[in-house]
Amino acid sequence: MRSLYEAADEAGADLYFEAAVAGAIPLVRPVRESLAGDHVTRILGIVNGTTNYVLDEMTSKGLDYADVVAEAQRLGYAEADPTADVGGHDAAAKAAILASLAFHQRVHLDDVYCEGITEVSSDDIAAAKETDRVIAFSRSPSAPREA
Repeated sequence: MRSLYEAADEAGADLYFEAAVAGAIPLVRPVRESLAGDHVTRILGIVNGTTNYVLDEMTSKGLDYADVVAEAQRLGYAEADPTADVGGHDAAAKAAILASLAFHQRVHLDDVYCEGITEVSSDDIAAAKETDRVIAFSRSPSAPREA
């Protein structure tokens, strides 16, 4: 992503990527334009449908991780190679884009904490249920601190 920004800067061009972040929900333009004058302190949300589907199916139906991922692939909810989704990389990239827009400074992928769902087990889901909780992977990048 950094090289794309640098190339756009050198060419004096804008870089657009609306479909890459919440493609079904117009989100990038409102953050960039409607909230431009607002002071955003936090971004919170689910930005990856595959991980959301997998965790929901594991929680609501008690299914095993590998079985749910295979079913998500069969149904077309997950890519043939879902590594970027279940590894958290897709959500981290989207978080970097949204944070860059919301906080008015470049946030690079290396700046974003990334943790996937590949290690979530049925036992983890059951333990969460016992305490009336659910496992959901939604990190909220806080506004970068002033130096």
